[in-house]
Amino acid sequence: MMKPSIACIFFCTFFPLSALSGIDTLRGDAGFEAQHESVFLPANTAAYAPDTVSNTAGSVFCSIDLTAGNHGLFVQPGILIKEQQALPFFRKLRYSLFTDRFSLSAGKDVFSFGEGIMKNYFFVHLPQSAGFGRTTYPAVWHTVFEFPVKQFLLSSGVFADADSTARWKVPKWYSLWAKAVYSNPSVSVGLEADALFQPELKGEEARHYSRSLPTNRNGSRVAGFQTAAAQGNSRKQHPGSAAQQPETSSAPYRRFDDKKSAGQKKAYTVTAAAEIAALLPYQWKLYANAQLPVDVLHRRITDWGALAGISKDFIFNAVTLSAVAEAAYSPEGFAYSIFQSLGATGYAQFSAGLQGLGATQLIGIVQSEFFISDFSLKIGYVSKDMLEKQTTAESYLGILSIAVSFHEGNL
Repeated sequence: MMKPSIACIFFCTFFPLSALSGIDTLRGDAGFEAQHESVFLPANTAAYAPDTVSNTAGSVFCSIDLTAGNHGLFVQPGILIKEQQALPFFRKLRYSLFTDRFSLSAGKDVFSFGEGIMKNYFFVHLPQSAGFGRTTYPAVWHTVFEFPVKQFLLSSGVFADADSTARWKVPKWYSLWAKAVYSNPSVSVGLEADALFQPELKGEEARHYSRSLPTNRNGSRVAGFQTAAAQGNSRKQHPGSAAQQPETSSAPYRRFDDKKSAGQKKAYTVTAAAEIAALLPYQWKLYANAQLPVDVLHRRITDWGALAGISKDFIFNAVTLSAVAEAAYSPEGFAYSIFQSLGATGYAQFSAGLQGLGATQLIGIVQSEFFISDFSLKIGYVSKDMLEKQTTAESYLGILSIAVSFHEGNL
């Protein structure tokens, strides 16, 4: 399988290098994370219909962080407990090499670049669409090169599906990408291009986890955003930054498709994207990005979109108050969001906001995180669609998520 082979390659190449270079630092610890999410449904006259759909998942893992000269290795093996199964997996696996001219990273990790809460159009076009809602970044197998040239940063890499390999299945997609960003203290401008390859898969190979949150009257997803249980380390994130989607996310709207899969059809998608961001006086920030994916086999444009946003930070010693407003346009229509966040460094963070899609959908979002040293408690809530006038089979009353973790982040 893919994961053991990659792990063997890393260990067989890194440790001889570390033996020659000498081990500078070696640290280790252990941790866990547990997540529970519940979707509250309208009352149903059918006796067998539940009022709540719940799901729970978790993992236990250990972390090893080793540096030898300009080489680094971070390994986080563990046991993933999900869907009534316990599977060994690598939560993270990262080899790093830094030189004066370039840097290299390879393994399994979460990557993000670009701006956007509702949608980030300046990122590699991946098949796991978050739909209408907060942007998420899945863990991926990767190889990434970075070359700084004066005020430019040139990057290129390969991403591969890690969600399937965590369940011991073949990867469902691969992506080649390249990015160039010019930046100075006031402005950054970037261009990105990628090619997504989805091989043909048959039967059980294509059986997958699908997002099954209720849909609105117009058919759009109402995922809202990835609630607190699916957030990354908010202590290090801007309140308006995008969320990270860990493999232990117990999101009840990600269920195993019990229907027999017809398989995955072959697909090639080429994407071009651009972004510009400006830092203004008094902690104001403006940003805009756009993306244009092209389905090569069917010769059509898919999932295009553009987004613009503005944010403002107010810093008072250890307290940060942030406000973010965004507007986006895509085939789904006009979308908008407003978020307000309050954070006390090292103790807690609270955020709340509204997110809408045209005149057909409006949801409220509240999330909070409390932490003591390396222990954190996260609570999030997504409201019902406040513009929905008639309850349908796809309606829901709210989504509650609770998560606890210890040593969730890197060493």
